[in-house]
Amino acid sequence: MTTLETLLHHFGLTAVPFDRAVPPEGLLRHPSFGEALERLRFAVDLRGPALLVAPPGTGKSVLLEALCAELSTSDVRVIATQLTACGPFGLVGQLATRYGTPLRRTTAQTAAALLDELGRSPKTELLILDEAHRLPDASLEELRLLGQLDFDRRAPFALLLAGQPVLRERLQQPDFDALWQRLAVRTSLAPLTDRESAEVPRPPPPRRRRPRPALPPRRRRSALPAQPRHHAPAQPPGHRRPARRGARRPPARRRGRRASRGLRR
Repeated sequence: MTTLETLLHHFGLTAVPFDRAVPPEGLLRHPSFGEALERLRFAVDLRGPALLVAPPGTGKSVLLEALCAELSTSDVRVIATQLTACGPFGLVGQLATRYGTPLRRTTAQTAAALLDELGRSPKTELLILDEAHRLPDASLEELRLLGQLDFDRRAPFALLLAGQPVLRERLQQPDFDALWQRLAVRTSLAPLTDRESAEVPRPPPPRRRRPRPALPPRRRRSALPAQPRHHAPAQPPGHRRPARRGARRPPARRRGRRASRGLRR
């Protein structure tokens, strides 16, 4: 069974190289990312409702984290939630519980008490509703109620709705036209284009090692034991090799001997 320790040991790593928590200096701030971040920062300074739509997997949550990291905690209090199922108390009741506001008999009374509590806060209250495209119609109607109660006179908090493009289509329906008209900032996050993907800085390629010279083919060894080889030592020039025992010697020259006999005769 393959485990994380097995993979780290196989590739010679000490930690997981691709973590979900990306540091601020490691973010790729492409033009669409930077523009959306500037618009959301303007919405926080304005204390106006804002809408952020992005296809899944394009970095919507990363953009929201980058926005919260740039805000000063002494001036802004951030409440981020994914209230896709609000239960019997509704969205206003869940928000009142998060802010510590006691619930009232009706939703309108609870919303008025919540807005009064947020209006007396010395900090800028930022409410981020992520995955807002999953909110039921009743929750969007409660957001419209919050906007009609006090957003026309003053902005007690900054509201940021983030979701997929289907959220924009839902807000453009006639039932939520009042909420759509009160959105001060509407922005979107687009994926990288082919040109931007080609311009992404990549690490330099690894240095190629010189190939080792090919070794000569090894001879196939025989199953028989190797026979010893006797090499004759090198001899100086003019040296005659001694005859072997039992070999016939060439006849000696007798010409000189016969010549000496003829002289004697």
